[in-house]
Amino acid sequence: MKQHIIYTVFAFVFLISCGKKDSNESESEIKTEQTEEHSDESPQTIASLTEEQMKAVDITLGKIEMKELTSTIKANGVLRVPNNNKATITSMYGGIIKTLNVQIGDFVRKGQVIASISNPEYIQLQEQYLTV
Repeated sequence: MKQHIIYTVFAFVFLISCGKKDSNESESEIKTEQTEEHSDESPQTIASLTEEQMKAVDITLGKIEMKELTSTIKANGVLRVPNNNKATITSMYGGIIKTLNVQIGDFVRKGQVIASISNPEYIQLQEQYLTV
C-alpha cells in the first residue's frame, strides 16, 4: 500500500512538472516575438529616456563646447608611447644644471636652448683658451 501511494505521488509530481514546462515555453515564445519586433528599432545597448524621465533625474542637454574640467578622474591603466619624437641628450662636460628651460612633454626646435650647465673646470678651460 505504501508503495502504491509513493508511485501515485511520484506520478502526480511528474505530471505537474510537465505542465509548468509548457507554460514556460509559451512565455519564452512571447518574449522571443517581442524582441524580434523591437530588434529593428534600435540596438539593445542604446538607452533612451522620455522627457518625464529626464526631468525626474534632472538631466539637461547642452551644446558641445571646449572648456577645462574642474574635477579629477583617477584611473588605473598602462600608457604605451612610441619611441619616435624622443631624443637622448648628453653634455660634453659634466656639471650642475643651473636653468632648465623645458619640461617633460614640451616640443623643442633645432637650436633651442634646453638647459644651461655650470662646471667650474669648464670655465677654467675657457679662460685658458682665451689667454692662449
